[in-house]
Amino acid sequence: NYIGAEGARALAEPLQTNKTLTSIDIRGNDIGVEGTKSLAKVLQTNKTLTSINLGVNKLGDEGAVALAKALEINETVTSIDLFDNNIGDKGSRALALAIKENATINSISLYDNNIGVEVLQIIQEAINDNKRQLTPDQQIAVAMGLHQRLGEESPIRMMDTDLLEKITRPTRSPQVREAIEADHIVT
Repeated sequence: NYIGAEGARALAEPLQTNKTLTSIDIRGNDIGVEGTKSLAKVLQTNKTLTSINLGVNKLGDEGAVALAKALEINETVTSIDLFDNNIGDKGSRALALAIKENATINSISLYDNNIGVEVLQIIQEAINDNKRQLTPDQQIAVAMGLHQRLGEESPIRMMDTDLLEKITRPTRSPQVREAIEADHIVT
């Protein structure tokens, strides 16, 4: 059952006042450009959605541009899946600019679209910049996770002694302290 553009418009209406739903997955529903525009309008004001899956919905460049404009000002979406939507360089460039403006997006899937390598690199750099905006405790947790996974190749071996002291300092968050003591990865 495809909801199409009409179904997307119907879904967008309650999302405007939604205060609890954090994730929507409407992949494979043929919402097209018009349905995407309806959802994009909601993303400009919605404060709860963090994850959106719009894969296989025929967004094209026009839908991607509409979505990008909304994501530039959205402050809650962290993950978006846009696989197989016939997005080209125009739409992906708009998304790249949106991700640079929106520091919350740290994951985007653009698999099976028509995007050039240059634009993919711009998007990857923007995502990496957003990931660098983690809190110090989150950065330490990520570094500890990398250390455990990479062993000898770990970036922790290259850190300066001030940062190593911060990692072992007892004032850090209990979650990070427990993870380090238990030698677990924190996510």
